[in-house]
Amino acid sequence: MTQNASNPSNQDRTDLDRTDLARLLKESALATPQGLQGSEVLSGDEARMRPDVMSFLVQAASAAQLARLRRLEESKIPTGSKGYSRTIGFAVTRFELPRPCISFNVINDGPNNVGVAINNQDALMYAHFVLPTESYGVDLRYPIIYRLFFQTAVAGATAAIRLSVIEGKTPIEQGDATAIPGQEGWRR
Repeated sequence: MTQNASNPSNQDRTDLDRTDLARLLKESALATPQGLQGSEVLSGDEARMRPDVMSFLVQAASAAQLARLRRLEESKIPTGSKGYSRTIGFAVTRFELPRPCISFNVINDGPNNVGVAINNQDALMYAHFVLPTESYGVDLRYPIIYRLFFQTAVAGATAAIRLSVIEGKTPIEQGDATAIPGQEGWRR
């Protein structure tokens, strides 16, 4: 096991990384083909798995799931905030964020309404429109905001906006995004 030195407040916490897991699997007699041979025990007419083999498999699966959940929870830690100013027109304005964000807040300085959509331009059809001098904020708790789309409600109109974002600690891996409640089927 390795000592987590990236954060001084976590000096007492130990993490199981991939090299340690591989070493433990190599040292374990169960992780070899010879160790798994004879893993079934006949009990009457049924073949059952030996308890030590089943225990090892359950513990390995639990360790992998806990590591995944730890990465997911650590991604909620904010790393900083940034502010931007833009003038929005009727043509769709796509704003790629430099890092995945946890939350954002838009302040419409006017003079027209501005529609806001997250990650998907097609969502502008159902966008939330921010009225002049109002603000609109979204907090998704995880860094899954990669881009924002803006558009004024009227052709030929413009609006000035101020955008502030809270960046996440790490980007979520593609497979982890489906573990977020309410985000099933979400894709970057």
